[in-house]
Amino acid sequence: MVQATLLIALSGLLSTILHRHRFGRREIKKVQLSDWISLTILPIVAYISWAFVLRNILSRQHIPIIPISDTDLLMITFIFFTIGAIGNTIHSTGKILWYHLAPNKKVVETAYTINEIFHGPLGHYLVFINILLIIFFLPIHEINHPAEHVLEPRHMRLLAVSGVILGVTIKRCFSFTSKWFGGYNRFLFFFITLLTIVTASLYHFFDMYFYLYPVTWFTVWTFASILISFSIQTVIWLIKKKKKPETLEDRVRKMPFGKSLIKAKSFLEI
Repeated sequence: MVQATLLIALSGLLSTILHRHRFGRREIKKVQLSDWISLTILPIVAYISWAFVLRNILSRQHIPIIPISDTDLLMITFIFFTIGAIGNTIHSTGKILWYHLAPNKKVVETAYTINEIFHGPLGHYLVFINILLIIFFLPIHEINHPAEHVLEPRHMRLLAVSGVILGVTIKRCFSFTSKWFGGYNRFLFFFITLLTIVTASLYHFFDMYFYLYPVTWFTVWTFASILISFSIQTVIWLIKKKKKPETLEDRVRKMPFGKSLIKAKSFLEI
């Protein structure tokens, strides 16, 4: 199980690095290597890792703490997997087309605009939200299946490290923009906060010992790393913004209809 968490964490990290590195931008059949990996290899690795973790959970003794069967939880999780897979396909297709449409978007403006709906909000949210829900449902599965023995401290440390790596990687994928009010940051921050609160509340309510729930330990570190990364990035952005002198355009943008005035100015200059 520890190996499975490390596998998914390191696979996600490698995929994110390739996405930013020029090696990952090499094209095969007009499609970048990083996109081929996101569409084929990464989902398979993620599913296999999830299956190993879940198999470990279900092999333990069953103690009916919450009145939800393993079958029901599996069916719900498979729904998230299905929607997430659809979202990954939509996003990847939109992203591949974006590479070819973006340089000529003035020529093919309609196609570019439609493509951005799928490449942007729809594809990203379907992938991001379902990834978080799949991770969230692992500790829900584990509630009725506590470990018979406490894991060794070195294994708990490895799970924590895996959680930190996965959390920082997920946060990096979420960062459509570094700004707190831009991209998907604000909504996802509160969504992850809600999932973390629900997880902690369940374990506090049933008075459960974290060391008997190693998958939950991994999940908490994952969510905590995402939230801490969010917070650090936001503080850095706010500090940079404070140091940066406010321009006339910034002041106009804050005014009622300020954005419209700036667009009109740009249009007149053209």
